Amino acid sequence: MMPDQKYYLIGYVGGNTGARNVTGITEKTNEQRSPVASTPKTRTYTFYVNAPKAGAYYIKGVFTSGISRDLKFSTGDMFSNNNNVTVKQLSTGNYSTITLRTFDTSATTGPTQVTTDPTGRKTLTLVEGLNKIVVSGATADMGNAPNFGYLEFILNESQPKTTNVSNPS
Repeated sequence: MMPDQKYYLIGYVGGNTGARNVTGITEKTNEQRSPVASTPKTRTYTFYVNAPKAGAYYIKGVFTSGISRDLKFSTGDMFSNNNNVTVKQLSTGNYSTITLRTFDTSATTGPTQVTTDPTGRKTLTLVEGLNKIVVSGATADMGNAPNFGYLEFILNESQPKTTNVSNPS
């Protein structure tokens, strides 16, 4: 993260509490049911990543949150563990001194290192071409996600190469 760089953040993702109107008196419910209609009322953010090649991709980005919150990335059903990564307990301290921090699922040491769930899963498997990515909160703070932005998906170049042993060259 560059100190003088401006970042745009996405907020109000995750959780299912209603939005309040301007006066704060009437609570409005969130009827968005994504990614499928049978899921609980949870706010998600969906975007697409154009992967140059198929493989396992690390996730890096910036965030801010006054309290510990989780950030869950999925390429499909948010409620299965087939292809999702949850970055756990992201927090920047209190909201009175708004700061940005970086998380990086590839980091093994240092300030950008994170804990993930399922334990040890630090990559999303993407196919070559367009991939639908759904972001939400997880279990911390009633499922609310931290404000996040500037996401990068970085190919894990050290993944094992597949070989065709039945037809060696």
